[in-house]
Amino acid sequence: MMNNKLSLRVISRNLYILVFTILTTVNFMRDVNQALYKPEYIAETLNINSVEYSLLSLKIDVIHGSLHKLYTIYNYPLIPIIIGIIYNIYFLVKIYRNKDNS
Repeated sequence: MMNNKLSLRVISRNLYILVFTILTTVNFMRDVNQALYKPEYIAETLNINSVEYSLLSLKIDVIHGSLHKLYTIYNYPLIPIIIGIIYNIYFLVKIYRNKDNS
């Protein structure tokens, strides 16, 4: 069984990773919001020509009247999720090795 110090360390690191994930998700959603923003004083409609989503990015092809722009928004939330998975696998291996040695 894990001792209290190790379990507190794992829990605190996972909470840091959770906060980092929330912050990167907010940043991702802010970028999407900016890509789809249309000022109220512009009477032209906002048309979305295409949306392509891959594992690493989101591409939105937007048309504002005569302006045609392709926005690429990178998938920031994957960074802390991958870090969290690696961190938790590391501690699982560490606990498994300590269990075998004792």
